[in-house]
Amino acid sequence: QFTVNYGSSGYNTVSVENGRISVIDASCPDHVCINTGWISDGAIPIVCLPNKLTIQMDTETNSIDGSTQ
Repeated sequence: QFTVNYGSSGYNTVSVENGRISVIDASCPDHVCINTGWISDGAIPIVCLPNKLTIQMDTETNSIDGSTQ
């Protein structure tokens, strides 16, 4: 588990286990990122628009790509 902090504007807590990833806690008001649940393939990314976080699985390399601003 690790937390991505955005200063005073918020955070996302991310959990990684057994080739899958999810957001388990977040400061955003709608919690769409948490409700996405676990992802383990490239079909659906995890997106937190209020915190500008995107997590995408790369099925070709079996790796995780994340970005935040």
